Amino acid sequence: MSVSRRLFWLVIIGCLLIIVIDGCRLTRAAWLTYQSGLAGKQSLEQGWQLAKAGEWLPAQTAVQQAQQSFLAARDHSQILAKHWLLSRIGWYHQQTNSVYNLLKSAELACQTAVDVLAQAEQWQSNWPSGLTAASLENLTPSSTTQILSQMQGIQPLLLKTLANLHELESSLNQVNFAAGLTKLNAPVGELRQALQDGKALLAEHLPWLQLAPYLAGQVSDGRFLLILQNNDELRPTGGFIGNYGLLELHNGQVVNLEAHDSYHLDMPAQDYFKPAPPAELNKYLGVKQWFLRDANWSPDFPTTARQVRYFYQEQTKAINKTATAERIDGVIAITPAIVEDLLGLVGPITVEDQTYNQQNFVELLQYRVEMSYDNYGVTSWNRKAVINDVIRELEKRLLALPASRWTEVARIVTKNLERKNILLYSDNQAVQQWLVQQNWAGQARSADGDYLWVIDANLAAFKTDAVVDKQINYRLYQSDGQWLAELRLIYKHNGGFDWRTTRYQTYTRVYAPLGSQLISQAGYKDAATTTQELGKTVFGGFIVVEPKKTKEIKLVYRLSDSVVKLLEQNRYELLLQKQPGRQRTSLSLELNLPRSVQRAYSEQLPLNIKNSQVSGQSGWLEDSQVTVNF
Repeated sequence: MSVSRRLFWLVIIGCLLIIVIDGCRLTRAAWLTYQSGLAGKQSLEQGWQLAKAGEWLPAQTAVQQAQQSFLAARDHSQILAKHWLLSRIGWYHQQTNSVYNLLKSAELACQTAVDVLAQAEQWQSNWPSGLTAASLENLTPSSTTQILSQMQGIQPLLLKTLANLHELESSLNQVNFAAGLTKLNAPVGELRQALQDGKALLAEHLPWLQLAPYLAGQVSDGRFLLILQNNDELRPTGGFIGNYGLLELHNGQVVNLEAHDSYHLDMPAQDYFKPAPPAELNKYLGVKQWFLRDANWSPDFPTTARQVRYFYQEQTKAINKTATAERIDGVIAITPAIVEDLLGLVGPITVEDQTYNQQNFVELLQYRVEMSYDNYGVTSWNRKAVINDVIRELEKRLLALPASRWTEVARIVTKNLERKNILLYSDNQAVQQWLVQQNWAGQARSADGDYLWVIDANLAAFKTDAVVDKQINYRLYQSDGQWLAELRLIYKHNGGFDWRTTRYQTYTRVYAPLGSQLISQAGYKDAATTTQELGKTVFGGFIVVEPKKTKEIKLVYRLSDSVVKLLEQNRYELLLQKQPGRQRTSLSLELNLPRSVQRAYSEQLPLNIKNSQVSGQSGWLEDSQVTVNF
């Protein structure tokens, strides 16, 4: 055999040895990747079972073992992914890159779980014993302090968890197995969905978690002014302020909760405190001075809250003849709907010989304080004292609820916040900013496109809003090259003249995009006025509806240039802001666009599309955002 031939076979044998050795190395790396990944899966499953059982420390240990296994598997998979020759093959590169990112995702998930389990173990160690079975009334001040202290530590964990979830999502998005391993894409898809569900769950609780340190500070020691608004006598932020109250907290516990007749503050101060009322209250209600009971004239609740607080502090100073005002950390306004929902949760309560439930609460209590108080030996001046008895009994029942039912209370509160039956204002800027972001502050909202906010203000019409059906019809259309809005307000009075109802009188303001111009009007007692307020154009006028009659108000106005500009970009947006306390209302929408609609969306308002027209109806229980592309 010639030298060249021998050299040829030596090269061939050498290459074969290299291939065999390299193949063994790759096979070993693949086997170790599989074994380490399997060990990680088993440890993670064990940790999950321990976590479900509340065994936080053993669960943390198991998940840490899983993390180490996944890390080892990822290191082994790198040998496969970075092969000098095979990594140049598209199919091979896709497979090994998917394996690497899947293991990286598993490692990140374990790290996140370890952090959460470590915090859970710390919370369990410091958590008041017996809390899960306790009720709020059994919590001691020291237990409450411990809970508030735990709340302070949430934010660092939250921020780290969010960062891990974003990185985890990025890694999972790079997992896409090719032919031969495509069956693995299905469980990976399930992991992606689970991650989305987890992010959605976190997003649901994110605002509360972000705010926890600030809330803990206010709940530990806070003094809040309560505004009880009766929406049967609708006013701009929810109803007539027939009663006000104080909520005082110390170490997270209620140390004082009381309500008072607003006239008990207004009447003694009338000779000392004499601010001029808004012109509309002076003209249509006939008042010469402005007091706390009428302080919610601005529909923007932050403005009203500051006004209410000012009146409370100044009137209190005038009555007590003091130079300093009492500290108020925030203002909470509620309408009876939240009380009705809470009665539905705790069941009927009996005060004196009256049993109040979710269905009869408002009418029965109104009759008690307006008509039958003398049957109980109570004077007209003290006729509302029974409200404190109702509050105390309801507070007692709520505090007695076991911890297992706190989530039901939270759902009721959240629903009523979204429906504006509860409005909140805080002096703490971080808290107030968060309330505005959540749309729980009752603020006048900004809108890039079209906007509608209808504000009724019952003026000397008793509790007649309880028997008036309101239909609000909004129509968008183009005429002679101009974009116009037609608004029809229909009031149907179903009541009569009695102790509770009378002719309906309301000063109604319509808030439209700034720059809107009134074209025509009909139905107001006097000609509607046009003003600017809260960054909007406002059309306002006085309306009178006799019992058993129907009154229609019609406004036609040219929309602002900002809305027209958006329409020229083949897009239309409409924010329908609900007035707090609004009831018995039906909202109808008709949008006539210049071309066929491609997409119309609203999370709150069911929409129908027919060629270039979008329509919809709702009970206007909450703010509604409509977006249309055409």
